[in-house]
Amino acid sequence: MKKLSLLIVITFSFFCVALAQKKDSLALKTKKTGFRLSKYRLPNDTSNLQTPKQAVYRSFILPGWGQYKNGKWWKVPLVPAGFVGIALVFNFNNKLYQQTLTELQFRANNPGETQDPEFPIQIRSEQLVQAKDYYRRNRDLSILGGLLFYGIVAIDAYVDARLARFNVDENLSFTLKPSIYVPSLAGNFGTPIPMIKLTVRL
Repeated sequence: MKKLSLLIVITFSFFCVALAQKKDSLALKTKKTGFRLSKYRLPNDTSNLQTPKQAVYRSFILPGWGQYKNGKWWKVPLVPAGFVGIALVFNFNNKLYQQTLTELQFRANNPGETQDPEFPIQIRSEQLVQAKDYYRRNRDLSILGGLLFYGIVAIDAYVDARLARFNVDENLSFTLKPSIYVPSLAGNFGTPIPMIKLTVRL
């Protein structure tokens, strides 16, 4: 059984060496016996890229500028679109808040009367108070949403700039080669066992 395992390891080693002779984008010959499968390499030229700090500063000055300098063209229109959407939500809720507030103030000064035709006398003041609080809460949440979106745009530009400068080279690989494993039991060495050694470089 051991002879068969050793024969398999030796055969596999010669097979790996034969594959290593063919240089392509996946298999490269190494100094040691075996072969290495390398990941696709990104270009290491980062001279034209902005730094992560620059991306954050530019995004805070003008949202979308950081995405533009990162080369993420498809993200640039999303930034003003997001702010426009938040502004529309703010305007809608603020308008209804001011409308209900004005009606409540009029009813407080003129009991039994109504000013706005959209709020007939059948609608009680208690209902208008609940509506006023609802619209005011949504208006305030839209302001917080705008600030949150402002920060997300800066974070997105920072992450893109960081990943664009991430160095990926041939060291990101794994190597297969034959090896001998000698088990140790209570200080005594056992019988050597041929095996395949996997080395991962990160």
